[in-house]
Amino acid sequence: MKGICVLLFLSIIAVVLCDDELKPCGNIKSGDFIANKANPQFFFVCVNGWMMELKCSKYVNFDPIYDICTHHTAVEEE
Repeated sequence: MKGICVLLFLSIIAVVLCDDELKPCGNIKSGDFIANKANPQFFFVCVNGWMMELKCSKYVNFDPIYDICTHHTAVEEE
């Protein structure tokens, strides 16, 4: 798992989007990633009980199977 986390941060540039209203994680564990189904370039991560929205860099989408940002063609449509 540590390798995946290192790969995630080395392979993407994630931009934290400032939001006035942080949402609680609920049943989601801290450190878990959640895909944003409305926009595949965005994803959420639970940090200390709060959901943070992140954005993959240009021309890549979040891959919920591997929890990384990857080229558009590599992410299968659901």
